[in-house]
Amino acid sequence: MKRSEALQPLSHDHHKGLQFAARLRTSLRTGDDVAGLPAEVAAFWRDHLVPHFADEEAFVLPVLRGGASLLADRMVEEHEAIEALVRTVETAHDDPPLAAFAEALVAHIRFEEREAFPAAERLADEETLARIGEQVGGSNPPPASLSLPPDEMRRLGYRVIDMIVDHIETLPERPVSNVASWSSTPSSQWKAWDITPFPLAASASTKSMRWSEWGVLP
Repeated sequence: MKRSEALQPLSHDHHKGLQFAARLRTSLRTGDDVAGLPAEVAAFWRDHLVPHFADEEAFVLPVLRGGASLLADRMVEEHEAIEALVRTVETAHDDPPLAAFAEALVAHIRFEEREAFPAAERLADEETLARIGEQVGGSNPPPASLSLPPDEMRRLGYRVIDMIVDHIETLPERPVSNVASWSSTPSSQWKAWDITPFPLAASASTKSMRWSEWGVLP
């Protein structure tokens, strides 16, 4: 099935994810450069998966919640599971779950390409798809003021609370600082993520949350 033009950038990201997972599996099988794989996973998460997941949750997820809530829930659950695997890879002193990360990433990409994205294409009208394409493609900058529907504001508020509780509960196991701290992030990366350090735009709200989780909290 041909992917809609609006979602093609996200599908291109998926292709990069499959390539990375394949290279990871090959290195694990051959034993080449295994010591450097955890750092590569952390870099791929920071540079590719964080902005990709943020785009999906900002633009695709609301469409799925309008008619395919089970797929929406699964998308978020798998994003969180992959994030948890990345953090374990970073902190594990012995036997980091690299193979599990690769397997989870491939399975998640297949789920989105075979189920989530086709459902979103069926549910979204042409206007919605066009708006998604403009935002994901970066051709339409978000508005300069915060204007969120009440339900979205509540969802983000609940997520902030969950994030704080999780942070406090796991504080003893966390590093002193985050590898993706804002002070070490080049301006080119902010541009690639399509956000500023303190974004106000409604369309960037989920991206802001992802950035806060990764770039602020250790």
